[in-house]
Amino acid sequence: MIRRPVSAASTILAFSVVACGESAAEPGLSTDVVRSTHPELGVPVVTSGSGLAERELGWTVSDEPELVLGVFEGGPEAELFSLVVGAKQRPDGTLFVIDNDADEVRVFDRDGRHITTLGRTGDGPEEFRIPRMVQTPDHFDIRIWDRRHNRMLSIDREIEFGDERTLPNRLGDPLGLIGDTVMTRYDFIYFSREEGPLDQPVRYYAARPGTDTVLVDSLPDPMFVTMGEMNGEPVPSMRSVAFDARPVEAMHFNALLLVPGPAPEIHWYGASGAVTRIVAVDLPPEAPTRDMVVEYGRNTFRARGIEIRDEFLDAYRRMPLVDRIAAFDDLLVDTEGNVWARTYRRDETRPDNRWLVFAPGGELRGYVDIPDFGEIYQIGPDFMLGRVIGELDVNQVVRYGLTR
Repeated sequence: MIRRPVSAASTILAFSVVACGESAAEPGLSTDVVRSTHPELGVPVVTSGSGLAERELGWTVSDEPELVLGVFEGGPEAELFSLVVGAKQRPDGTLFVIDNDADEVRVFDRDGRHITTLGRTGDGPEEFRIPRMVQTPDHFDIRIWDRRHNRMLSIDREIEFGDERTLPNRLGDPLGLIGDTVMTRYDFIYFSREEGPLDQPVRYYAARPGTDTVLVDSLPDPMFVTMGEMNGEPVPSMRSVAFDARPVEAMHFNALLLVPGPAPEIHWYGASGAVTRIVAVDLPPEAPTRDMVVEYGRNTFRARGIEIRDEFLDAYRRMPLVDRIAAFDDLLVDTEGNVWARTYRRDETRPDNRWLVFAPGGELRGYVDIPDFGEIYQIGPDFMLGRVIGELDVNQVVRYGLTR
């Protein structure tokens, strides 16, 4: 399938308008939701007015975490994490944490007490090499991807390994399931010794049992290459192009969600690999200036604790200017089916993140500002679960309270 660029403003053929209730949006900004049909693809398009992006939902995240798991030394052995790559909590509070280096799934109760550990390093049954948590927004479906052995295992309600399946025709790493179809992401890695822009495409596939794997979409991952030197040898360095869109995805209950470009749009794909819905916000485009790009680079180095040297900023003085600042740079689906899209972070030193929240039907509900506590793994009905890197690079799993 070939991706067609879609402009929400030019493709909407309205057949209904749904009012969204009270709003604290700025006067003059539309809070309408327009439902239409895409003229070429024939799929529903849901476009929210720009005023809804200015409406605060009133949902809040607790200032301090309710639970912290992870110690450097002197604590429970089960909390000595070396590399946490996924975590998920069930409604009864049972918490599953994947430690990649240990090739283990460690299970805790709601209060953080260790219950059991599943898996270990090896090549036999119920043993892993490079495990990953597969995205599933619902509460109970826990699936582990064993990358080296090319298999997926489930964990049942009794906290034991359930069904297992291999994926002989897969391309890339699994993101989630739509029925028996596995949706995957495949990253191309290029190394270039030529300075300048470099596109690294990211491809998404639908691997269906007994059939050929279908290409869902191919999205560019724009980078900028500069050449340095180490021990007298040229060494390339790659940086993301400032303000440009990078591929982001999430799994809904029965769809793969992708942000296909800089516009504020989310495309939904079904098991066939075809687009089934487009969700958009009617926001005006904004082009960055060269000063904004250089300041973005300065903030990036500052946030990572790197000394800001003038030669480091040269790449940002020379990298291409994009026509439009990307709308979203992250995507999540909560356990209630709401879609959370993080607005592009222009300054990594800011302590908060703004997320636009779309209802399961596609209409924009408003925004939520949450503290920057690291990588978010799961948004539940009353909690957020994620990972932070603490002092001495200690991996910690944290759970914050969420009030809706």
